[in-house]
Amino acid sequence: SPPGPERITPPFDQVVVGLDLGRERLYRRIDERVDAMLSAGWLEEVRGLLDRGYGLDLPSMSSLGYRELGLSLEGGISLEEAVETTKRRTRRFSRQQRAWFRATDEQIRWFQGAGDGLDGAVDHVKQTVSAP
Repeated sequence: SPPGPERITPPFDQVVVGLDLGRERLYRRIDERVDAMLSAGWLEEVRGLLDRGYGLDLPSMSSLGYRELGLSLEGGISLEEAVETTKRRTRRFSRQQRAWFRATDEQIRWFQGAGDGLDGAVDHVKQTVSAP
């Protein structure tokens, strides 16, 4: 396997934490988040950008979901297909992040779940930062 990125020691103390929700729970939350963004007006946001002349070929329109929603508005794909493609691409992105932030990385302190895991992460940061 290719070598990883070179470790650079920052000129400050750092605390790195990671939350592991588990794949099934993470994917469910991704799907819910995409649905919530649509309910909050995401499609209208994309419509407004297209109406102002921002093309789907712009790098800024390559963010997860923007190109798909734009294609749907332009009639290239259905809204349902745009939503499913956005969810699939976001899940793929989460897998890429998981590969980058490895569980074996000794600089990362991993916590499980969102509720207790988040509380544990916050407590860990507070203890680490306030330590002499």
